[in-house]
Amino acid sequence: MPEQVRNGPLLERLLQLLESPGDAVPERPGQSLVRQAFFGKDDQGMLTFIVNEQAETLRIIDIQRTRTATVAPV
Repeated sequence: MPEQVRNGPLLERLLQLLESPGDAVPERPGQSLVRQAFFGKDDQGMLTFIVNEQAETLRIIDIQRTRTATVAPV
């Protein structure tokens, strides 16, 4: 992923999810441990992660680029 995505929308979404992990959807119906969330403009990426609500932690198990991101040069 381009640095602008990693250090911008991805980081912003991770911080949001740490505060409200319930904002992500379960990976499969009927379970709540593994969740997925989109990030970036036009949902250009997707995180899959495990939530441990007792320890208040997220463990990222996958980051995918869902679309070709158009990132302006810096």
